[in-house]
Amino acid sequence: MTCDQLHAFIDGQLDATEKEAFRAHLADCADCQRDLPRIMSLVALVETAGEDGGVSASKIAPHARMAAMYHAAPGEPVVGPPSRAAPHALRERHRTRPRWRSRRAAALATAALLALVLLLHQIVERSKDSGRADQGPSDRSTLFAQLALERKLEARVTVPDADRYRPYNTVRSGATQSNAESVSFAGLAELERRGEWHTIGVASLLAGNREQAVAYLARAPRAPNVDVDRAAALLTSSNDQDLEQALELLDGVLAVNPRNGPAAWNRALVLTRLGLPFSAARAFDHVATVAEPGWSDEARMRATELRASTTKAEKSWHDAWAAGQRLITTGEPLPAGAIRAHPGVIRLRFYDAVRAAPTVERLLALRPVASELDATYGGSVLTSLIARIARSHFAVRAPLAATYARLIVDANRIDRGERERFLAALRRAGDQAEDILLGTLIITDEAQHSLAELQRLAEATRDPWFVAFGAHEQAKRDVAAADYLGAESRLIDAIDVARVARVAYRTELLELELANALFRLHRLPEARSVALEALRRARSGGEWLHENAALEMLSEVARHRHEISLTRALIGELLERHPDSCEIKKEGHLALANLNMLRLEIDSARRELALAPTCEQPLELQAALVLADLQRFSGTPQEAAQAKAGLDARRAAGTLTSAERALADEIEGRLLLGSDRARGEALLRSAIQQAEAIDTRDQVAAKARAYAYSALIMEAGRRSETERALALIADEMGSVPPERCAVGIAKADEWELVVARSTDGRLLRHFEAALTSPVFDATALVSDSLRQALIDCPVVKVLARPPVLGASRLLPPQIAWSYALRGPAPAGETTASSSLIVSDVVPPAHLGLAPLAVSIVAADGDGPPRVSLSGPLATPARVLDAAERASEIELDVHGFVDLGVSDASYLVLSPDSDGRYALTAAEIAKSRLQHAPLVILAACHAATTAPYLHEAWGLPIAFARAGARAIVATPGVVDDAQASAFFAVVRARVRRGQPPAAALRDERMDRLRTSPESWVRDVIVFEPGGELRADHRNLDSH
Repeated sequence: MTCDQLHAFIDGQLDATEKEAFRAHLADCADCQRDLPRIMSLVALVETAGEDGGVSASKIAPHARMAAMYHAAPGEPVVGPPSRAAPHALRERHRTRPRWRSRRAAALATAALLALVLLLHQIVERSKDSGRADQGPSDRSTLFAQLALERKLEARVTVPDADRYRPYNTVRSGATQSNAESVSFAGLAELERRGEWHTIGVASLLAGNREQAVAYLARAPRAPNVDVDRAAALLTSSNDQDLEQALELLDGVLAVNPRNGPAAWNRALVLTRLGLPFSAARAFDHVATVAEPGWSDEARMRATELRASTTKAEKSWHDAWAAGQRLITTGEPLPAGAIRAHPGVIRLRFYDAVRAAPTVERLLALRPVASELDATYGGSVLTSLIARIARSHFAVRAPLAATYARLIVDANRIDRGERERFLAALRRAGDQAEDILLGTLIITDEAQHSLAELQRLAEATRDPWFVAFGAHEQAKRDVAAADYLGAESRLIDAIDVARVARVAYRTELLELELANALFRLHRLPEARSVALEALRRARSGGEWLHENAALEMLSEVARHRHEISLTRALIGELLERHPDSCEIKKEGHLALANLNMLRLEIDSARRELALAPTCEQPLELQAALVLADLQRFSGTPQEAAQAKAGLDARRAAGTLTSAERALADEIEGRLLLGSDRARGEALLRSAIQQAEAIDTRDQVAAKARAYAYSALIMEAGRRSETERALALIADEMGSVPPERCAVGIAKADEWELVVARSTDGRLLRHFEAALTSPVFDATALVSDSLRQALIDCPVVKVLARPPVLGASRLLPPQIAWSYALRGPAPAGETTASSSLIVSDVVPPAHLGLAPLAVSIVAADGDGPPRVSLSGPLATPARVLDAAERASEIELDVHGFVDLGVSDASYLVLSPDSDGRYALTAAEIAKSRLQHAPLVILAACHAATTAPYLHEAWGLPIAFARAGARAIVATPGVVDDAQASAFFAVVRARVRRGQPPAAALRDERMDRLRTSPESWVRDVIVFEPGGELRADHRNLDSH
């Protein structure tokens, strides 16, 4: 063998004997060893060019096989490296429309590097003993034989040889040194041949190759130890979604084995990374009880450090508050460093000190504080304030300042009558005491009663601190009036102003109010994002109370998203921070009780309910909800009586909102169904009618309506009242049930009901009432007998309640069917106007998305004029504008499921000028599609709906609300190479007059004849409208 054979060796063109001979040559040839990496790099470069359209990837296919040839014995199939998509398989984030036709250069380069490492190890081994016969499989322990005495990976892994205790000592100067461990890959090829992906994944993680580790662990069979190591890989991410998924994995493992040391350790690390130090300390306490040498000691040390640092931060804030109080009452100077550590709370106290200063001398003594605060925030607002107030007549001001000081110390010491006289005196004093008047309105409950006056005074200060406060108070009024959209707009503008002015304290409060408004609008991902920003800002500024408020908001958002692991962790943190707060204990345990009921963990729900104190108040509606749910399982008459008494007390107190009154009726109605059906159903109907009279954006009302329908439908199903059940499912959608070719599906908690109406109008039913898990298999929901009754239907309408709505494969592929969506048929004109095609977008580079295949679609022929948006022009704003005038819309783009952006999937477009690239359901629903278009979402996961049980939400629902007549989408993946042609034929069939569901079915069957497991199986149709019922309140007729 000679060096001339190197290229043939790389291309895989040598036979087995020649390949082995060249390997022997390579072991002794310095020239070939030098050239091999250079040629491999060149191959990767050419592959990149091929993907960008410069060089055909097919021309370099032999080189692409090079990375795998070391891992396959002669005659065995070549197994390539994990796909590019694999590293993201562990996340609840799906980067879609994969490149089915070419590999990514990154994957090739990674595999090539791995191949080089393996080859060099083979060279070393051969050079040590060239006469030695081939060895058997290397023991996996040799992978970890070279680990240092100190570990560089903070997380623990479950492979015993890699999990022995070593003190943690990471490299802090990451720019110059690597934190990768020294791992021997001598036996890796044999482990890969045996499919030991778990061990290889752990080795890759220790070696610092996170993406490779994630890919291999995703290929390993699911098992507790694999989940622990998957979590360890996720721990190396800076993405909160990855950390939250790691928490779910670890909670699952610990639920089965609480003394799994690596799982307990990694859970404590996750909580630390999520910024929950008290919860993390408690988790490390648990690790210490497992009593593992070394690990237990380090766990105790970490728990101590976490508690100490967090307690120190809390004490520092309270000390700053107390120092500010002394500044107000006695003029005592602030301790050194107080302003630097807590600029927000000190500025708040500074304003009070100015207002309470009894003499000009006390006022002027505040100038050093004003100067340092101005230096911190920028500008001279506070030094100017002192100069202006110093010119006041203190003969007028001094007595008013003294009363204000009493008010600051204890507002309760001044009764309402004296307070009103004080406000009158301040108003008479005019500009001599306007700042004291403003402060009094702020610290009393007068702000909302005198909002116009407060805003006038705030604007007059020209101080962004008070301008932000005025906007905040107006937003509070908007929220109280359920004008959440108005509050959102006002708060966004105020936050922008406050950020520019660098008044972080006020910014945090505005962000928390905005998160509250978004939460009430049930825009949970946005609420979470804003609350997280407030949390980060509060921690940076040392604002302990704001930090706690942000954690409370995040726990509410997590609870409503049914994220039980994260909710439990957040509530645990709040309980540790507020050990004496009865309200925190009550709300936290009730939240967990509700979540456990949703997961059908009955014993856990009852246990959490028992831990929730009453705080000497009537029973909370949340507690009554759990008690009503328990009646279906193991509830007692005493629990039912407790719930009824609590509801009566809440009603009598007169504090329930109209939506809460509807919810109270719904709860009592469910309680009575078993003992007094007529009375129970009357209350449920009342709840529905009350809820429908309330703004549709009110989530409490929406839940009351959905829960009431759920109870009525379940009762009808349980009693075999099939026609009534179908009528109720249709009634909830605002329509009458179809007379033939229809399926009604309801799934909630432990029961599921499927009702079918055949071609001849016969009714069939399937009812399950003792399920043990809320998880369902969509392919098994509709039984074979029901499917057979629908086989001759031209088109089947599926009326499905959440969470089934949006699932694919409900019916066999040979049946044409579509989901019927709630609401009237689109009112826009259906005349052809234009066919909008969005393709070849330029997504942000940081998303790492592969470019999609150029759309090649046959000429439209008899279709409407085509309008194309592509490249940088395909932005959300331009797409929405063009969509309003189109009669056909196709979006040939990437689809994402990223819970940090939207609870449903969204579409990735080219960025607008403001950087916004995500086209979400919320944005689409605001549009008005004038020509009732057919919408084709040629993007992966576009039909994925939000995990809400009380309403359906996602891209198809949003397009329907905007005015689309039909939406074609899939919850699965889309084949990039086939998508454009497939959807073009579906569109053409619809133009020729076929119903969308039939058009999809016919083209689907054509594809399945040649590719039985094609991705087209998961494509589904959504259609709004149907025959509306005449009276939306007439439930008794059912």
